[in-house]
Amino acid sequence: MEAACDEFVLLVFFNQGVMYNTPIQTPRRNAQMIVDDVRMAMPKDHGLFSRAYLFLALSPGERAFQLW
Repeated sequence: MEAACDEFVLLVFFNQGVMYNTPIQTPRRNAQMIVDDVRMAMPKDHGLFSRAYLFLALSPGERAFQLW
């Protein structure tokens, strides 16, 4: 597939899910453990994306994690 961009970056933004789901972090599972699980679940073929980030917009304490 041809693309006019030099690079594609995937950004996964988690914000409003906080209001509708159970807490993403618990005393036994911190954000880094969640990110490690997401990394393992992602396909090995990233397609056009050269990098991917998970942005947890939890207030307070916004954090960004590079997935690949």
